[in-house]
Amino acid sequence: MACERINSTSSKNTNYILDSIKRIDQLQKEVLMENSTTGCDGPLISRLYDTKPVSFGLCGGTRLSAYVGYTGGTTELFRIEEVRGTDVVLRLLVNTEGTVTCTEYTCILDTNCCCSMQCFDPVNCEIMNN
Repeated sequence: MACERINSTSSKNTNYILDSIKRIDQLQKEVLMENSTTGCDGPLISRLYDTKPVSFGLCGGTRLSAYVGYTGGTTELFRIEEVRGTDVVLRLLVNTEGTVTCTEYTCILDTNCCCSMQCFDPVNCEIMNN
């Protein structure tokens, strides 16, 4: 399986994956800027779920995977942290018995090497302190 990106100024040739990444990044940042109050006076649902977990398929037909620290464990689940041109900084997420948690580790993905993206239900991202 191989992917080919067409770089053009034509509006017909859009990088939909990068556009989706930028939209998720913006939505997550908007949630963090909202009033942090929950309950009757605050945005209860959005503050509880501030992260849209994603995974990526690479052009070589494999899934993006990253090491979680020095333990040797890996993950294929990420949080979009920042978009830098066609690169994206991703926070590594771990899924332990159905609970998704953010780690303190990040990696960088060149979206030109990315052929697919899968989104999962939103979660609350609390960074683990090791």
